[in-house]
Amino acid sequence: MKRLFVIGGQFSYLNALSSGPILPGDDITLLVLFTYDQQNERRVRRELNAVHPANNIRFLYEPSDYNRLLGDRKWMQDLCDDPAEVRMFFTHNTWLHNRVFSAYPDASIVLYEEGMASYYPGLIDRYDAFDRIDHISLHNYLGRFHSLDALRYPDLYRSIDPETFVNYLGRLPTPSDADRLADDMVVLTEQYLFKKGDAFDISTLADEFAVAIADIVDAGFRVGYKKHPRDSTDLWSYVWARLDDRHRGAVEVLGGEFLLERALMEHRPAAVAGVSSTSLLSSPHLFDVPSFRVPSSGPLTIAEPIAPEREGIVFNHLAVLGRLPSTELFSDPTAIQRPDLRFSEHVAGAPSVLDDPMLAAFLGVRFGPDFVRLLRDVSHPDVDLVSFDLFDTLVDRPALEPRDLHYLLDRSAASDLAPYLRYSNARLKVFSRLDTESARTGGRPNEYTLDDVERVLASDLAVSADVARSLRRAEVDLESRLIAARPSGTILALTARTANKQVAVVTDTYFDDDELEQVALRHLPFRADLILSSAVEQLRKADDGELFGRLVDRSGVPGSRILHIGDNRIGDVNNATKRGLQARHVPSAADVFRSSPGLGGIWKGVRIERGMSLLLGLVARRLCPAPGALVSPASRSGGTGFSLGYSMVGPALFSWSRWLLDQAAERSNDSLHFVARDGWIPYEICQRLQAVDPARSTPELRYLFGSRSAYLSVFGDDPGHVSYTEFVHGLSPQNTVRNTLVRRFGVSTAEMVASRFEAAGFGLDEEIGGPRASLFVDVLRQCSDSIALANAERAETAREYYRSELKGFERPAVVDFGYSGSSQRGVGYSLGHNVDGYFFVTMEHATEYAAITGATTVPYSDDNAFFANGAFIEYLITDPSLQECLGFERLGDRIVPTLGPQEPFDPLRHEIHRGVREFLDDLFSTFGADTWQLTARPAIGHRALSWLVSRPDRTDALLFAGRRHEDTIGSNRGDVLRYWEPGRTALEAS
Repeated sequence: MKRLFVIGGQFSYLNALSSGPILPGDDITLLVLFTYDQQNERRVRRELNAVHPANNIRFLYEPSDYNRLLGDRKWMQDLCDDPAEVRMFFTHNTWLHNRVFSAYPDASIVLYEEGMASYYPGLIDRYDAFDRIDHISLHNYLGRFHSLDALRYPDLYRSIDPETFVNYLGRLPTPSDADRLADDMVVLTEQYLFKKGDAFDISTLADEFAVAIADIVDAGFRVGYKKHPRDSTDLWSYVWARLDDRHRGAVEVLGGEFLLERALMEHRPAAVAGVSSTSLLSSPHLFDVPSFRVPSSGPLTIAEPIAPEREGIVFNHLAVLGRLPSTELFSDPTAIQRPDLRFSEHVAGAPSVLDDPMLAAFLGVRFGPDFVRLLRDVSHPDVDLVSFDLFDTLVDRPALEPRDLHYLLDRSAASDLAPYLRYSNARLKVFSRLDTESARTGGRPNEYTLDDVERVLASDLAVSADVARSLRRAEVDLESRLIAARPSGTILALTARTANKQVAVVTDTYFDDDELEQVALRHLPFRADLILSSAVEQLRKADDGELFGRLVDRSGVPGSRILHIGDNRIGDVNNATKRGLQARHVPSAADVFRSSPGLGGIWKGVRIERGMSLLLGLVARRLCPAPGALVSPASRSGGTGFSLGYSMVGPALFSWSRWLLDQAAERSNDSLHFVARDGWIPYEICQRLQAVDPARSTPELRYLFGSRSAYLSVFGDDPGHVSYTEFVHGLSPQNTVRNTLVRRFGVSTAEMVASRFEAAGFGLDEEIGGPRASLFVDVLRQCSDSIALANAERAETAREYYRSELKGFERPAVVDFGYSGSSQRGVGYSLGHNVDGYFFVTMEHATEYAAITGATTVPYSDDNAFFANGAFIEYLITDPSLQECLGFERLGDRIVPTLGPQEPFDPLRHEIHRGVREFLDDLFSTFGADTWQLTARPAIGHRALSWLVSRPDRTDALLFAGRRHEDTIGSNRGDVLRYWEPGRTALEAS
């Protein structure tokens, strides 16, 4: 087998070889990147061949060449002609990967570990060739370091076998410095963190290394300073200048040209130490050599400005922080006599990253530099206690306004209330009623409680005490079901815990202790050291910070050493500062959403149903979990395919599906038949709505295979329909003659009449052309009798399929995205009578046909943006994993669809529909049977999608640049942007 390995050096090659089989006779080409010293090429080449001989080795030294050469198909083919497999390091440099993989579109892909960068969360979603990834191999060090994405794609991830890796490792030459390792030596591995941007300087890292060296030497150990094997720096000279003579005398400088792991095969030191070196993990994992982390501000400092790696660097830093002991232990010589025991004790008490709630919270979470600064703040040595606001900081609700949750109680409460009274309306006014009452009686408490709420509601709704108490229980139960831990709050609180800070919860709330536990505290993945609530303490943060005074008294920690974090600038920040506390503001998910010019700007000043507030609250919870979460706050889509699917396509498809079931009930349809691929997701949504409330009366749901080709075959045996093509779908002069004939009448019929078109001067593989469209139809008319005769069986088979699928239903309806109405006419023609038709959007002649034939045609939307860009909308909403139905054939006594080939993988559509799927999963898992209440007017339900289509910004349009449309029966234009004029305009204007 011909294989291309793209590697970054010896360690990389070892992992590549260990990640899959190598067979005798395999033709292996190595492309070596990120090796900067050309003088060492001969040595590196020799060592690579010693591990496993390669047929060809090519080094690229200049990163400036990577873009040019890796994107050059000819250069890549000259390097390695059509390999069957490409193995490449698994890192965040996906622009490199996407170029390499695009050069070999038929090659299987294996990704393998390239150190700790391979554990960055969300890495897998950045690869354009996701569909060709066979597997991803990682070491999964100590059974505790794993990729979080293995939770999402468990079948993709594999563990590298340590024995296989060590076997290859042993083929490298024995390092000359291996003999210098000894059991009284701690090997300190060099880092080059200061080279990642300008935020972290070499002097700071040198200070941190010098402290670690002093502690280690003072504990009675020597230090072996191991230079970086690939990227040597001047760090050692800075460290040396900071050591006194005694400490200098205990340090040996080891060469940088060898892998530490290879030296460990020969001699094992007392320990290995470093900041974020992979050797901290490989040494204990492969050789039982304990490792210790050097405390450093470096990782969080460099993460702040480096957006592509921000979440990954922070994740790895916290993972190491919680799993490896610190070199600070060496400052107590009596406690570190056996580094191996201290290491084992520490690691034994650490969970896998997959079981760590702090690290699990990183899954799917993005954040900006402000959040990194918060992580530094909660770990700061000047802080002893970190207190958190609870609601919208540690936990959140799926609503733009928390009060909108009460809307979900209106339906169940209606039977206990007078007609037209709504629980949510009365609940909204409770606190103003209490204030009025308190002003009258002069007895306002510092904080109202649910007892006060219950009493007022009993009066305002004119219900008994028992009913009021049941409504109270229902509200507490509802909040308890819908509230969830906010990922950013979890990360901050558990980072504080990891830094040995006390953690407190300080909240203004009307819940008593038991209710607060049921509603919110039980959702937190930790127990706070101290909990203060205004309902119990009768002191509030909002009242000049009085509750903070109680925090200082109860905790015994001076206010100056308490850091409070919350979402309310006045109650949580200003008032905490007044009381002498440090304070930081973390906006709620809803505030991050609302303040974004793109996603939030769509809804500015718009009156929306409370059900839509809950939908948007769910969007905010998922896409805005932390400050800086949006890739592009100004864009309509949020800047990624995932956010576009989650915030726009998903909500629009849900709202349409919910509307469909209302239409069916209104018109007494006993069945809904969802046609073609763009009907699949609404079909699934309606099924899920049925499942969460099976007692509700709904029509039978069926999926109906179809497409414009399939509907054309229904009419294919009638000469009038053959020549009058617009009856099913307008003739596009931009399509080719051959493609138009094949897609309308099948291959054999197209071949039968091809010569007639050639005789008329048409090139079969040329565009029909606007001026010759009438000539094309004229030739078609001349052939219509023979075409109809040739298509007789095909047409009857198609009609029989539709008759069998709708048999037995009294008032069926077809559901189609739209928009010409051909599905409704095709099914009606097959049955011999009208069927109802429900469309996302339709066009004028569908409405006219309905008026002529007496059929019912109902569009969900009359937004012209959808009609004018219909093919673009189909690209967005159609599940890309489905194959097109080209027609039907008989298989024994059954009629089955003839399916076209699987469409080429489109990474953008993959990401859009990952967003759609996650939105729907979150929607139904969050709201359950209450999902039925999330209704909205059509203009509100599809508003976000409409804005994207009609008024995108440049970032939105750039997502679609170079993407291909699968439309072959229509205009066959290929480029998605040719179907989306506002997108083209946005690009051209910029």
